[in-house]
Amino acid sequence: MASAMKRNSDLLAPRGPARKRGPGARADKDGDISMGMGPRNNNRVGKSGGRGGQRGGANRPSLGRNGVNPSTLERAVLKSGESAFANARQRNNNSAPRTESMQIRVSGWKNNKASANDDKGIGALITFIENKARTNRSKALKAGRLTGNPDVNVKVKKYTIESDDSLTFHISSDVGYYILRMDGWVFAGTNLSIKRIDHRSPSPQQSTDATTKLRQALTRFLDRRYNPDEKLLDLSSLGLDPDLNELGVFQADKTSAKVFPAIMKHCESLFKAAERREKFIAVTLHSNELTSVETVKNLAYTFPDLKNLDLSNNKLTKLEDLGPWKNRFRHLDHLVLTNNPIEQAVPEYHIEMLKWYPTLRFLNSVQIRSDADVALAQSAESQKKGLPVKTRVMLGDADITNNFVGVFFPGFDADRNALVNMYYDKDSQFSFAVNNHAMRDPSTTEALTKAEWESYIRRSRNLKAISHLPARQSRLFVGQEQIREAFMTIPATKHAAEAEKVHIECQSLPVVPDGTGQYPQGVVGLLITVHGEYDEIDVSTGQATKRRSYDRAITLGPGLTASGLRVINDMLTVRAYGGNAALQPDQIVTEQDNLAIEFSKHTGMTFEYSKMCLEQSNWDPPTAVATFETAKATLPPEAFITAPVL
Repeated sequence: MASAMKRNSDLLAPRGPARKRGPGARADKDGDISMGMGPRNNNRVGKSGGRGGQRGGANRPSLGRNGVNPSTLERAVLKSGESAFANARQRNNNSAPRTESMQIRVSGWKNNKASANDDKGIGALITFIENKARTNRSKALKAGRLTGNPDVNVKVKKYTIESDDSLTFHISSDVGYYILRMDGWVFAGTNLSIKRIDHRSPSPQQSTDATTKLRQALTRFLDRRYNPDEKLLDLSSLGLDPDLNELGVFQADKTSAKVFPAIMKHCESLFKAAERREKFIAVTLHSNELTSVETVKNLAYTFPDLKNLDLSNNKLTKLEDLGPWKNRFRHLDHLVLTNNPIEQAVPEYHIEMLKWYPTLRFLNSVQIRSDADVALAQSAESQKKGLPVKTRVMLGDADITNNFVGVFFPGFDADRNALVNMYYDKDSQFSFAVNNHAMRDPSTTEALTKAEWESYIRRSRNLKAISHLPARQSRLFVGQEQIREAFMTIPATKHAAEAEKVHIECQSLPVVPDGTGQYPQGVVGLLITVHGEYDEIDVSTGQATKRRSYDRAITLGPGLTASGLRVINDMLTVRAYGGNAALQPDQIVTEQDNLAIEFSKHTGMTFEYSKMCLEQSNWDPPTAVATFETAKATLPPEAFITAPVL
C-alpha cells in the first residue's frame, strides 16, 4: 500500500524550483512515507493545509496536505466504506476548509399523531430529527468512534415540502450520516423513511439523450391524442397512457405534478400561438381523478381560445375547485362537468358558469344561453375590457388643433422631411417608445414575430426599460437634423383618418417658450393628444404589412417655422394593435331592450322571442305574460334558452 501511494505521489508533487522549498517528509527505513505522522489539526476528515500546502523534498514527495492524508483516509474508510477514498482526496485538494453537505428526503410521516397541529406535525418532526441526531452524534464522540467538533450546531435551517407526506432539506454530511441511520425509526406512531438524494449529474451526452427521449415520447403522445378532423386534443386518463408510463413520470408525486406543464410546454414548442388557436378548439380531460384544476391550470395559458372543454368523470366538488380557470377561457362555447360531485353539491353552479364564461352556450350538452345573448354578452365584455376613454375634450383652440392634426399626420405619411421643416426648429424635441406589453385586440389573427419591433427597439426611449442616464439622453432627439434622422428610422406609415379610429383631445398650457423671441416670459400653448392606429407600408409594393396602435402627445407654441407653429415636444408611443372599441361612443340600450331582457329572464325565452312577444302585446308586460302562457305549448324549442317546463 505504501509503495503504491509513493508512486501516486510523484504525480501530485510539484516539480522544479517550487519542489525544493519546505522540509522533507518523514520516511521510514525503506524510504516510504511514515504512516505515523499526522498533519496539524487533523480532527476533521479532509482538513486542508495553508495556501500552498506542505511540499516535500526533491527525493521524498509528501502526500500530507496536497495529497491524501493517511490518518484521515484510514478514519474515513472505517467510517464510510471504500468510497471515502475519493471523498477524502477531493476535500484535501481544496485550498480552504469547507463543509460537505447532503440532501435528505424524509417521508412516511403523513398520519403521525402530531398531524392535528396547524403545521400538520412538521415542526415536531424537525425537532425530533434534530434531537435524535444530536444525541447520536454526542454518543459517538464520547465513545471515540468520531473525532470532531462536539459543538457542531445540529439544525435543519430550511426545508422544502414536496407533498403532504414528503419533505427534503440540506445538512452537513457530518450530521447527515447520523440522520440517515434513523431510517425506519418510529415518530409519533409512524415509521419514517429517511433517504439520501443522489444528485450525481449526468454527462452532457446523457442529458441530451434524456431530453431527446422525453421530447420524442411527448411528440408520440400528442400524435396519438390529437384528432385533426375535430381539432380535439384528448388528454383523458393520463395515468394509463403507455408513453407517459414508460417515462416513469407517475412513480412519484413530485414528477407526476410536472407532467401536465411539460405537455403544455411541448405544445408551445411545436405550435405557435396562431397555430394553436386554429388547430385546437376542443380539449377533453375526463377521467383524470382531478380534485381541482390547479394541476392543469396551464391549459388556460397554452390554449386560451378553446371553445369546447370536457371535465367529466373527475372529482370536482365545489366552485373553488374550478377557481384557477375563472374568467380564463373567453371564447368557451361548451363545458362538460357531468359525473362530478359538484352537480349534487352545488345545484346552481350553472349560474356561476354563465358569469365566468360570457360566451358559454352549452353546459353538459344543454343550451343555457341563446346566440343573441352571447352576442350581447360579447358586446358588454368588449366594452368592459376596453380601456375607458373619456369623451373628446377640447379645452384649447379647437380650430388650431383640427387644422394641425389634418396636416401633420398626412405629412408624416407622405413627406417627413417637409414636415420637419414646417413644424420643428433647433430646440424641438422628439422621442418615441415601444410598449410591447400593451393589450392586443382579442379578435386579431395577426401573429407576433421575433422581429416584431426590430425597426423601433434600438432607438426606443421606454423609461421603464432603460434606466441609465446616457442611454436615455442618446434617445432624445433635439433639433431638425436629429429629428429628421429619427423619423427616417420609423417604417413608412399610413395613419387611419376615420373618426371612429382616431381620438383627439387638446388643452391650453398657460406658459410655453416663445419661439419667436418676442415674449421672454412665455406664451400660451397647446397640448394635443392623439390616439389612433396606422398601417406599416411596404414601400416596394405599397401594401400594408402590419397594423399598429399609437399614442402621440405634441406640445405646440408659436415659432419662426414655415407654418408659424413650432413643435416644442413630440412624444410617440407605439404598441401592438389594440383595436378601436375604446374609441367608440357608448351604445345606448333602449328602454324596450331592457324590458325584453327582463321578460326573457322571467319566461326563459330568448331575447328575440321575448321582444316579439312584447311587440305583439303593445309592450305591455301583463298582456305579454298572458300571451306567453297561451302560446307556450306551441312554441318551438329554439324559442327557449333552456327547455320549458310544461
